[in-house]
Amino acid sequence: MSLSPIFLGIVKKGKLILNNQDGFDKYLLTLENKGIRLIVKRIKKERTLRQNKWYWSCVVKIPAEHYGYYPEEMHEAYKFMFLRRMEEGKPLTVKSTTSLSTVEFNEYIERCRQWAAEQDFVIPDPEEISLDKTD
Repeated sequence: MSLSPIFLGIVKKGKLILNNQDGFDKYLLTLENKGIRLIVKRIKKERTLRQNKWYWSCVVKIPAEHYGYYPEEMHEAYKFMFLRRMEEGKPLTVKSTTSLSTVEFNEYIERCRQWAAEQDFVIPDPEEISLDKTD
C-alpha cells in the first residue's frame, strides 16, 4: 500500500488555492477512472515555544510550588479541571494540551490563570517576565 501525497493550500473567497497546483494536477492524471476519497483538513497552528515556556515557568510552576506538586502533577490537575471530555455512553477522557491549537491553548491558559487568581496566585503576563533565561 503506497502513501497518498498531501497537498497544502489555503481557501480564499471560497476557492481552494493549492501551493503545488501542477503537482496536484499531475497526480490526478494517475487516478484517471478510479474512485477517490478527498479529505479536507484544517491546519491548526501549534503553540509557540514562548507560550510553552511561560505556561511551564509561571502558570504551572507558581501553584505547583505552593501545593508541593511536581510541575507535571499541576499540569495534570489543570488538564483534569479544564480538558475533560465527557460523552454520553463513553468513558471520561482528558484531552492532551499538545492537541490544542494556539487559540485553544490560549483559552486553556486563561482558564488556568482564572482558577489561579481565585486561589490568590498571581500569574504574571508573559511580557512581564524574561523567558530567555533557563531555570
